Amino acid sequence: MALNFIDLFAGAGGLSEGFIRAGYTPVAHIEMDKYACDTLKTRAAFHWLKSQGMLSVYKQYLYEKQEKEDGSKLWAQIPQEVIDTVIQAEIGDKTVNDIFAKVDKLKGDMKPPACNHFPMITVLRVAEVQHNN
Repeated sequence: MALNFIDLFAGAGGLSEGFIRAGYTPVAHIEMDKYACDTLKTRAAFHWLKSQGMLSVYKQYLYEKQEKEDGSKLWAQIPQEVIDTVIQAEIGDKTVNDIFAKVDKLKGDMKPPACNHFPMITVLRVAEVQHNN
């Protein structure tokens, strides 16, 4: 049975990389910084291409990429549902319902544990308390 994870406050994805290398499957990466999200999308593309035996596409992208160019040329070659695992959003009271809706859509028929949103709600409340103090 494959284990899944959601990376909250994902940054550029160092924690996700560790989980992926350990055999876990990302459901979503949630990060507010655009440039970190660009990196997450590129890494998601890399992992998908690797799983399809198509790393030559990634290598070609690296050879042709221009400085300060985002990864949109690469991302266009990847199924949209892979790129959509990266959710650019600030986590807070105003965004949490939208984030939940996006994660629910991504997980589809996946059978979550009984308290599927509990860990995320806990993290949000801890972040809120820390922010307000």
